[in-house]
Amino acid sequence: MSPGARPEVDLDHHSPSFARDPLAAVGAARASCPVGWSPHHGGFWALTRYDDVVRVLNDAAAFSSRHDLDPASPFKGVTIPPPPMCFIPVEMDPPEFMAYRRLLNPMFSPAAVARLQPTMVAFTDWCIDQAVERGSMDLVYDLASPVPAMVTLELLGLPTDEWQRYATTFHDMAGYPPGSPQLEAAFASAAEITTDLTSLVTARRGSPQRQRRGGVDELIDATVDGAPIPVPVLVDMIKLILAGGIDTTTGAAAGAFAYLASHPDARARLIASPSLMETAVEEFVRWVTPTPVLARTATCPFPIGGQEIGTHERVMANLFAANRDPAAFERPDDVVLDRAPNRHVSFGAGIHRCVGANLARAELAVMLSRVLARLPDYAVDMSSAERYHTAGVQNGWVSLPATFTSPARPPR
Repeated sequence: MSPGARPEVDLDHHSPSFARDPLAAVGAARASCPVGWSPHHGGFWALTRYDDVVRVLNDAAAFSSRHDLDPASPFKGVTIPPPPMCFIPVEMDPPEFMAYRRLLNPMFSPAAVARLQPTMVAFTDWCIDQAVERGSMDLVYDLASPVPAMVTLELLGLPTDEWQRYATTFHDMAGYPPGSPQLEAAFASAAEITTDLTSLVTARRGSPQRQRRGGVDELIDATVDGAPIPVPVLVDMIKLILAGGIDTTTGAAAGAFAYLASHPDARARLIASPSLMETAVEEFVRWVTPTPVLARTATCPFPIGGQEIGTHERVMANLFAANRDPAAFERPDDVVLDRAPNRHVSFGAGIHRCVGANLARAELAVMLSRVLARLPDYAVDMSSAERYHTAGVQNGWVSLPATFTSPARPPR
């Protein structure tokens, strides 16, 4: 199909308008051109219907997640435009993908997450304790950012007191648009983290007296096809766990806090009925959609939605649009705390579905529960709140300044 024959849609996931009001952007695109060619960022097919998004994400053979750092390669991974680094195994295809994914599954199993539960509560209460006497805190900077970062570092066996370095780097990588000086600075910081992790992994692997401290050591000791994981690949796996564990849960928690601040009836209902927390967490993950888009590369001609996607053309599965599709969800734009079933795609779909979904749900439930228990009257100054400058990678908040009546500290 010639470029001129493609139905075009003006959908730029990195634009200020998309960050400000993604609902309006995807609603217009779905109504006028649900499978359309966007000319932005080198060009890609934009999918905005639930069924089309699920179809693409479930077909790993026709739609590749592979990311080659070679500029001449058409395979550019799961974001548009691609970053100057690869995340493994989410940017691999089968059969190679499966060998590495199997190594991560035990770290994020329900049993492993349950063992981390007391740690999540302790970190959350510690963060609240730092602000409780002054009667104010930033729900992102003081809570939703440090808790997932510290839990992720604890899981990996890395120093939790370095949470701010990792959180700042990965939040800035997600929160600033392509070409911005802040994003370039974040890439530079990520390169330094890569260097440091390479040194750490090399030193631990070479230490005969090493004590296993967490996920990093589990990966150091792991083998694929009978051979140890190469250090660069191992470091890319650690960076994926850091990026996924730190930023996505922060975005979901911040969106939930903002919603409950402006919907007192929903907040009162959650406080009165804690048993709703499980479905409420699932609904907040759907409604916020912290990772709003995922990219793929077509490996063959593929018809979808009346259009023909060509070999090596880039495809953008808009998860936010899918989660707000009225054909898939009743009252899609409302938060329904007891929505069930809830077949959202916020964690993706298919074989690449988010390996850390169990951990993200648990962290979100803990942060919401502890804030509602300890700071039930918190109020957010939305006039001073700040969203990410782009929602092209993550749908998040930079700041949510809040005040509350200072409660007594809980027994420790």
